[in-house]
Amino acid sequence: GSGELGAGIVFGSNIFNLAALLGLSAVVAGRVRVGTEGLLVNGVVAVAVTGVAVAQVNAALALKLAPIFCVGESSRSGDGEPIEFVHDTLRLDMKDVPPAALSKILISYEPVWAIGPGVTATPDQAEATHAFLRKWLAGRFNSGLAESLRIQYGGSVKPDNAHELLSQPNVDGALVGGASLKADQFLPIIRAAAALAKAG
Repeated sequence: GSGELGAGIVFGSNIFNLAALLGLSAVVAGRVRVGTEGLLVNGVVAVAVTGVAVAQVNAALALKLAPIFCVGESSRSGDGEPIEFVHDTLRLDMKDVPPAALSKILISYEPVWAIGPGVTATPDQAEATHAFLRKWLAGRFNSGLAESLRIQYGGSVKPDNAHELLSQPNVDGALVGGASLKADQFLPIIRAAAALAKAG
């Protein structure tokens, strides 16, 4: 039912119509991650299949879900690579998203190489990519909208790196994976975010 993640996951074809019919709060389509009241659309997949991400964003919005558009490179071999990859993904999959819809979308930079293995982007790497994301969105839409959008970082966010990552000017939050399943790891991340919000 709505708001109940365990009762609101559907796999397979025509899932958006089925989800709407059943009144579910979230759906899983292809390689996406799901959370209550939110659909995570993985831009990494959409680079290979143009239009998949924007179709999923639109379907999620039609269901009154809050999509989180995830983008990130699968490997890191040079300083310019993440920016080039993110640019290609945005150019292919965000160009047809109307400004009114963009205001309802969260964006998350998730370098695939940093998901799971315990490595993470440095604060400088995360900030550079987030700043590029915001600059691109300002050029494609407008600066006011770009500034108001929440751009999160996801990729091995841990208690020992949360404060430094979240203190970057263009990092608006964290998309926490494995650490969110362990209270002793998740609570310090929440406290770091709360302290920064209070200070800022």
